[in-house]
Amino acid sequence: MSGGLSGVMEAASRGAKDANGLVVGVLPGFDKRDANEFVDIAITTGMGWMRNTLTVRAADAVIMISGGIGTLNELTVAYELKPTVILEGTGGWSSRMREVAYQGKHLDEAKIAELHYAQTPAEAVEMAFALAVRGESGRDSAREYS
Repeated sequence: MSGGLSGVMEAASRGAKDANGLVVGVLPGFDKRDANEFVDIAITTGMGWMRNTLTVRAADAVIMISGGIGTLNELTVAYELKPTVILEGTGGWSSRMREVAYQGKHLDEAKIAELHYAQTPAEAVEMAFALAVRGESGRDSAREYS
């Protein structure tokens, strides 16, 4: 599941499709034709960035790759509720989170939840699946993936 458009969203869609996954794109506009070619199910919202909340809430885990303000927004929506893995070295906010997060792994001083970091796409996917399968929210995340 992704925002269904181009760039990182398209790359994630292509990877999921290559792995025989069902690809869902939650689009910001009203036109299904805006979805990248790998999307199986295009959900139009007409909500612009507000769709970020829908995308995150429908996911079992979140992987942050690169990212601008919209990706940062998705991270804050996911933080307490979904296991969140940050793929470092991809630029944007993903490459800055460790330095701006409290103790490198929290978005709040209360340490309500924990961010997890990966160095490769394969590691990020494996970690996200493992955390999601265990049914862990951001609050209950295992320390082994810090």
